[in-house]
Amino acid sequence: MEKIKKQKLLDALRSALKREVEAFNFYMRESQKQSYSDVTTLFLQLAEEERKHRQFLVKEINKIDNLFEGNSYDTGKVSYNIPVTPDLKHIQSLPFVDLFALTLPSELLSGDYIESFVIDREEYNSSLGVFLFDVMGHDMEASNIKAKMKSSIGALVEKIKNSNAVSDLMDTGKVMSQLNTEISKYCADTGRFVTAIYGIFDFENRFFTYTSAGHDTPILMKSDGSYRHIEKTELLLGAVPDIVYTDSNIPFDIGDMFILFSDGLSEAYNKKGDMFERQGIIEAVKQVYSDPAKKIMNIIFDSLRKHTQGEPLNDDFTLAVFKILE
Repeated sequence: MEKIKKQKLLDALRSALKREVEAFNFYMRESQKQSYSDVTTLFLQLAEEERKHRQFLVKEINKIDNLFEGNSYDTGKVSYNIPVTPDLKHIQSLPFVDLFALTLPSELLSGDYIESFVIDREEYNSSLGVFLFDVMGHDMEASNIKAKMKSSIGALVEKIKNSNAVSDLMDTGKVMSQLNTEISKYCADTGRFVTAIYGIFDFENRFFTYTSAGHDTPILMKSDGSYRHIEKTELLLGAVPDIVYTDSNIPFDIGDMFILFSDGLSEAYNKKGDMFERQGIIEAVKQVYSDPAKKIMNIIFDSLRKHTQGEPLNDDFTLAVFKILE
């Protein structure tokens, strides 16, 4: 990465870190002034949220300072070693799901992103929505499009929730079509496109409803150890502004596991030039499918390390494991 640009990125993150520390200290001071225990508890909870933000920023600063050392991120090159203990991403879940996810090498600079949110509906069990997307390329332009995507997803979800039309969030094809319209002009101007998958874990009807825009589709590992490739995918985002996306319903049962990932994982090469592929993921977990999600993640990482034989990875990747509990 160009030294000046890298330094500006680090300065910006350190400035943000300073603000997080100030906010944390403010909440802690206020918690000590209160005469009502409920108010004290409120400020302590807010302080804890700032602590999490602070820890996240410290990790990102270290990653950018170290992982990209000697690499030219400006020209679209990235190279990093598989961490021994990967930092898991804290995203929303429900009591019905054992969920762990991560994005490598850096959540802020990579073109990959994963986010989840809870969909509350009256008279029904809550559902869990998940977005996973991957922007073409590994340079700053990819990061810019990623920021645009994150903003568009957040605004779209908030708009639908505020309009009391929460059921619209369950229509993954409609949401993906709206998102595509939002970012198409930006993609056309930059010549970059995005693969994405939007899925809903509907616990009322026991369906995983999803729409894939050119993205690697999930692997479904059944509770008996059998597995299923979910195949349907459509055109990637940004290619055609007015395309209408559709959805698919995949039934699930207690004990089933969905593995979502981006191609940086499946296309990880070893010294012989062989890719890890979807089958590498399946082989890693098919004997331990009943284990908790966190252990499944670690097993996939162990298998990936054996496959790459010490070779660095040259693409961002995201991995998420969803175990259905009840």
